[in-house]
Amino acid sequence: ALAMHQQGRVRDALAGYRQALDVEPGNPSALNLAGVAHAALEEWPEAVEKLVGCVALAPDFADAHGNLALAYRALGRHEAALEHQQQVRKLAPGGPGALNERGFTLRRLGRYLAALEAFDAAVAGVPGFADAHANRGNVLQDLDRMDEAAASYRWAIEHGGDGPAVTG
Repeated sequence: ALAMHQQGRVRDALAGYRQALDVEPGNPSALNLAGVAHAALEEWPEAVEKLVGCVALAPDFADAHGNLALAYRALGRHEAALEHQQQVRKLAPGGPGALNERGFTLRRLGRYLAALEAFDAAVAGVPGFADAHANRGNVLQDLDRMDEAAASYRWAIEHGGDGPAVTG
């Protein structure tokens, strides 16, 4: 199923994950991958269902918490997303991608200074993380700090990037 998923055959992979769950309903990896497949198909309620089941069975599964945060965010449930992003921070601290995700969610919640801190930490972790620079610029613009925002945007445009893509 994983090979099909990696080949872009998400529906076929999902059928494989379902078969795995029929054999072993409490398999956290299969639940996580089924949730990721549903997310890839933009079937957000189904993704949440599988991922909630996964983290209930495996509360220390950082990737599942991160995937659940993304699904909640897609549904506009930003507080729930933030809760699971906190779990990722506890379980796998310091990841710049997770910090960028956290900043994105905090910005959606209107917590601009906290979002700026998250983007600053992401950039400190990976200075070449162009998307975090761009997201930092968005928050600085929200805070009416236009000169700083322009500098962040300029940096992002001029340097491209080597970090995971999450913009908003």
